Amino acid sequence: MSRLIAYVGTYTREGGRGIVVLEFCCTSGRFLCELQQLGAEDPAYLALHPTRDVLFCVNEVRSLGVAATGGVCEFEVDAATDRLTFRRQWPSGGMTPSHLAVDPRGEWLAVANYRGANVALGQLGPSGHLIDLQPRWAFAGSSVHPERQLQAHPHQVVFHNTGVLTPALGADEVVWHALAGSGIATTKLPPGTGPRHLAMAPDGRHCFVLCELSSQLAVLAVGARGEPMELLALHSTRDRSDGPNQTAAIRLHPNGRFLFCSNRGDDTVAVFHLGDGAQVKLIQVVPTGGRWPRDLAITPDGRWLIVANQHAGELAVLPINPDTGELGRCSERWPIIAPACVLLRKSAG
Repeated sequence: MSRLIAYVGTYTREGGRGIVVLEFCCTSGRFLCELQQLGAEDPAYLALHPTRDVLFCVNEVRSLGVAATGGVCEFEVDAATDRLTFRRQWPSGGMTPSHLAVDPRGEWLAVANYRGANVALGQLGPSGHLIDLQPRWAFAGSSVHPERQLQAHPHQVVFHNTGVLTPALGADEVVWHALAGSGIATTKLPPGTGPRHLAMAPDGRHCFVLCELSSQLAVLAVGARGEPMELLALHSTRDRSDGPNQTAAIRLHPNGRFLFCSNRGDDTVAVFHLGDGAQVKLIQVVPTGGRWPRDLAITPDGRWLIVANQHAGELAVLPINPDTGELGRCSERWPIIAPACVLLRKSAG
């Protein structure tokens, strides 16, 4: 797998070109060329179907025409050229969708509507395309931050076992909903932490929650169904910095031994070593070389970290030592306006 395709969502409200398709070489750690620009509106997060050539994106907007809802677009991926063809746009079921995900079996699509305070769920057909998309779970609650926590603000959706996990940034909660039936479980985090995104531990019995407002990594125990049960520990993502900061992206290394978390403000990536169970240790905090690292992507071979430096207008590439998890200095930059999300796929070529 020497060549990968990077599908990059960019903020059109900041001058971005929608979805930009790039080719990346895993041997050299460099971008080779741009293949396509596709004018989707504010495609802040992207997801691929696990077995079909279909890509989805959110349109992170408050309204589509007169309807108070964001959008979800679906695209065909050309298996020979890796280019995208727009197929259809759906209402997301709430304002400002921030994240979406497809379940591992390719049967369901979930969408976190940040300002709509709900998660929408849609069924996928045999071809991988959406059949419907409707609001499924409403979120309530608030917390102590005077601006960011006036409502629940579900920020991400993660399929795990028999349900969906959602960090609710505004309510300081991680919520699990059963896909079948009405099962629900909630774990509270300390006031003002602002859980944004999470990653599952390789053992399936823990999850790591990145807290945007407190710049911390929370470690939670997870039950047999996938439900959060107990807060076990909190770790800072910063190294002797005390200025304004908001965490953003969290990524697990392919070998399951390291976590990478981005800091917007400090403009760094924090690297954690994962021991047995819930053991976590901060081993490195490295500058990204740019500003406002909103998203991270790791190549499948575990050798390169791609950073979407939103306010610098670039993708930065940092080498990873797969044995130690340590990052080297930025070795490649690719100019791109307002990058928000990076999604990697094996190149058809």
